Amino acid sequence: MAFSVESRTPFLDHRLVELCFSLPYTDKIAGGWTKSILRRALADAVPAEILARRRKIGFSSPVTQWLRLEQNWRDVRELLLDRACLERGVFDQRRLERALSSFASGSELNAIGKTDLLWRWITLELWFQEFIDSPR
Repeated sequence: MAFSVESRTPFLDHRLVELCFSLPYTDKIAGGWTKSILRRALADAVPAEILARRRKIGFSSPVTQWLRLEQNWRDVRELLLDRACLERGVFDQRRLERALSSFASGSELNAIGKTDLLWRWITLELWFQEFIDSPR
C-alpha cells in the first residue's frame, strides 16, 4: 500500500453516497457488471482493460492473531461483555460468551471464519459508543 494510489476518498463524500443510494439497481449492476454507472461514466477517462477488470485485488491482515494477543483479547472481552454493551439487547450474553470462548480456544483454521464475525461485533459496539453513547 505504500506505493499505491488511493482512489476511494472522493467516494466518501456524503452527496455522492446519497446519490448512489437513490439510483435504481440497474444503474449499479447491469449485465453482471458491478459499478455499472461508474464504468460508463469513466469510459473516456480510464483504460478499457481497467474498466473490464472484475477481480478485486486486496490484501489480508493478521486479525485473528492480533485478536488473540493477551492484551487485545482482554480488551475485546471487556468491550463486548460490558454491561452497557449487553444492555443494548443486540447480544445474548450466554451466546456471546460461548462464541468468545470458542474463538479463543479454537484452532487457527477454525478461528479464521469466526474472525470476520467477531470483528463486526467489535466495530458495531465501538460505533454505538461513538455515535449513540457519546454526547455531541
